[in-house]
Amino acid sequence: MRTRGPILTLLAVVGVAFVLLAVNMTAGREEATDANIRAAGTTTAPPAAPPPVASPAFPELASYAGRTSGRKAGEATVEIAIRNGAVTALERAVKADPGCADAHSNLGTLYADQGLHEEALDEFRRAVELDPESSGSHFNLGWALLADDELSQAEATLLESVRLDPGNVDGLYALALLHQRTGAYARAAAELKQAIEKRPDEARLHYYLGVAYNSLEAVDQAILALETAARLNPDDPRIHRLLGVAFDKKELPARAREAYRRAAALNG
Repeated sequence: MRTRGPILTLLAVVGVAFVLLAVNMTAGREEATDANIRAAGTTTAPPAAPPPVASPAFPELASYAGRTSGRKAGEATVEIAIRNGAVTALERAVKADPGCADAHSNLGTLYADQGLHEEALDEFRRAVELDPESSGSHFNLGWALLADDELSQAEATLLESVRLDPGNVDGLYALALLHQRTGAYARAAAELKQAIEKRPDEARLHYYLGVAYNSLEAVDQAILALETAARLNPDDPRIHRLLGVAFDKKELPARAREAYRRAAALNG
């Protein structure tokens, strides 16, 4: 079993680009998964909540413009140049050594980041072909397929990723999102509980566990999960918004109003 992440090679610019990718990747995924949950019908926004934000075309990595909208133009220009340079370097690396799975995986990640969906999928598939025992390669492909709404293929690929590495928290998380989208909320809850055993301090896992329990009408459990998420990440308005929904279900209007008020305040 191998769970290698991408091994960055050749040029320093590639390393710089992947540092930037790592910084931005979590934010992109969090924005994307909100759209996944809304599509499954698992949240009901109270009147104070803002309108939904459109999902990016390739949601597992938000668009460059979306991630850098608050940055100065000069900073954005520098980052674009670094990314373009990294793509060029990796394309040359793949051409020089077409049997290197890590190079294909890295290149696929950069293609995905630039919205080149088919190219990214091709690279991720090639990485899996070259290194079928890599949990990370299966995860990359599975997440991309999930983002592309290829749910059956995504499920099989992500299950293989977790089989190869049972401690793969990101794989469990992705499977939970997939199962929430398909209405398999009990499976999603079980996967999230497994992930939480390994990363108990990760707010997003508790949040989506609360989403799953809310969908199962297990309101008390939903509140416990969401309160844990709020403790770990008190500045996420989604958590407080869904807490308001859960408190409404429990007929606790004062607590619901306070949760909605906090969500509205955090949304600015």
